Amino acid sequence: MKSVAEIRDNNLCCSCGICKNVCPVNAIKYIRENGMFVSEISDACVSCGKCYKVCPSVQHSYEKNNLHQAMTGNLKFAINAWSKDSDIRHFSASGGVITTIVEYLLLHDYYDYVFSVDTYNYHSQVKTNKYDKHSYNLNDISTQKYTKSRYIPVSHENLVDFILNNHDSRVIIIATSCAVRGILNVIDKFKLNRNNYLLLGLFCDQVYNYNCWEYYSDMLFDNYGDISEFNFKNKDSGGWPGNMKFYFSDGKCVFKNKSERVKIKDYFKPERCVYCVDKLNVFADISLDDNYTDQNSSSLGSNSVIIRTNLGEKIFKLISETIDYERIDVDKICVAQYFDGRKKNYEFSLLKNSELNDNFQLNSVMDYGHNSNAASEYKTVLRNLHYGEIYPLNRKKLIKQIQKSGRKTNQLKRIFRALLRRLRNES
Repeated sequence: MKSVAEIRDNNLCCSCGICKNVCPVNAIKYIRENGMFVSEISDACVSCGKCYKVCPSVQHSYEKNNLHQAMTGNLKFAINAWSKDSDIRHFSASGGVITTIVEYLLLHDYYDYVFSVDTYNYHSQVKTNKYDKHSYNLNDISTQKYTKSRYIPVSHENLVDFILNNHDSRVIIIATSCAVRGILNVIDKFKLNRNNYLLLGLFCDQVYNYNCWEYYSDMLFDNYGDISEFNFKNKDSGGWPGNMKFYFSDGKCVFKNKSERVKIKDYFKPERCVYCVDKLNVFADISLDDNYTDQNSSSLGSNSVIIRTNLGEKIFKLISETIDYERIDVDKICVAQYFDGRKKNYEFSLLKNSELNDNFQLNSVMDYGHNSNAASEYKTVLRNLHYGEIYPLNRKKLIKQIQKSGRKTNQLKRIFRALLRRLRNES
């Protein structure tokens, strides 16, 4: 019987934590390896296969075999929205819709708990924790405790442990695409009541691995002291989409331009992200994230929101008075969220499957016109990931590579600006 040990050995673990507490003999723990917290199986394993059956990294299939339709998913309707609460909107990464939904549903007793992240310290494994209407306290919103995504692999092991032992509890779950798939696997395999769980799915443009903590400490703040926490996106220095904000052990705060998070993304991310096509979180009840369809809408930002299920539609009707919103065609969201990048991911998943002799199904087989350049691009992607996986052992190599990449990007920007000037002059 297969186990998640094979997932880890093939560099496919997404650090979601879903498998740990389904193990009947507690044979799974997480260890840090190549910038990730990955599953390690002890000799206590009884080869029951439960961990493998709930793993979201494999056995991933879509109802529709057309790639574009699969990436869009089932939906009721789509909106652009933002919280009517100005504080929530300001301190959120974008429009504050998730925070508004959670606050309303907890305070009005529609749900008992939410599992949310309450730390910005990426030195150790980040996990979700349980909160109710008394502990999920937004009175001191300035703490920004719950109001931002972490852009890092988050473990849901505490959530899985809770729902397996508290079947009647009504729980709000906030998760990326891979975690949503894993949680649904748990609900299905253990025959839990699906109606007890509201799945708020984050759009996911791939996450960073934990080595980014050391990178930022080394490269940006060699003379500042120790970083205690940081926000990937903070609006205090210019509004949405936000710059990076670093907190130090001596109480100081420093902002860095958002370009500092963009330029390292090809190096510090899990390999499993390279094969994921589910950017819009198609299996959630409601999926949402930053609105890029109208980037000039507000310095505070807003959310693109897709209502996908009957439960999602019910929740929207309940909370609709707490948000401002406008209907939007989902295709506009698809364009704004750069679907072409996920088409490349599908190509890469086929190449990975062939390397593994089809031992794992990373995505279901879908109709798609193949890209002849995918193989060479794939090699480049894996090479860049290797630089980030073994950081900080290869500081000099990685710095050189990022600088080289930055020069290419700046050159392309200059060429693009020159073309625009020429077009304007000709017109």
